[in-house]
Amino acid sequence: MEAIEETSWHEQKAHNGMQQKKILLTEIKLFSKWLKARAFFFFERLTMTHMIILPISFAT
Repeated sequence: MEAIEETSWHEQKAHNGMQQKKILLTEIKLFSKWLKARAFFFFERLTMTHMIILPISFAT
């Protein structure tokens, strides 16, 4: 009985770890998209106001 409980506990802990990893990766992806959008608008405004051409590609 104790061995089953211990195995179940380890499986649950591993599952929780995988869920946390997925959540963290999703948060990183969302932050990356947000950062790219902010950078795009920053450089867009910079080029419009100062007529500067920047050789930067935001294509992903």
